[in-house]
Amino acid sequence: MNLLLIRHAEPDYPNHTITDAGRRQAEQLAQSLLNVQIDRLIVSPLGRARHTADYVIRLKELDFEIVEFFQELAGRYADNLYAWNHHGCDLLAPGREITTSNWPTRVPYGEHMASVYQAFISQFDGFISTFGLQRSGDLYRVNRASEKTIAIVCHAGVILTLLSHLLHIPLPVVYSQFRIDPSSVTRLELDSKEGLGVFRLVTFNDMSHTQSWRSG
Repeated sequence: MNLLLIRHAEPDYPNHTITDAGRRQAEQLAQSLLNVQIDRLIVSPLGRARHTADYVIRLKELDFEIVEFFQELAGRYADNLYAWNHHGCDLLAPGREITTSNWPTRVPYGEHMASVYQAFISQFDGFISTFGLQRSGDLYRVNRASEKTIAIVCHAGVILTLLSHLLHIPLPVVYSQFRIDPSSVTRLELDSKEGLGVFRLVTFNDMSHTQSWRSG
């Protein structure tokens, strides 16, 4: 199984859509995916994700499914402070050890995001179980082998949170040190052994489809 995690194109937040530059990004994204196998296309219900996905849907003539829990997570924990904007220099100050288990007590957004995180990963594991993968501790039990590619058009916070969950990296480390650009593609593949599997990161934040990246 492959997962393609696609962030929406450049957002126009006030109008719940994407900008003119975002539409160019979305068109380039769709072209880059033209010959890429996609067996299921999952889309966040928010306008900026839906309008990005439209380009892929039209060009590849795909059916799609809106899945509510893939909308952007509630990352705001105080005033205009968002969990994924907490600076890495503050996170990794001397004497502050961050692990996959202790992070809720080590960051200012810990209490807030711990409940958001748990609710989200529970929904994701329920979703992925419909494809024959049952969570078993830190691994997935492969009840039904599949070569399908699932593409999910969603949001930076969602993708970062999934990377933390699937790659066993403390959530604050991913939030502070990983970047997910608009219209980027991140790919993971399931690596299985004796009926169990883990996801491996194959491509991260791929922006090679955009002219700005090429001219960079």
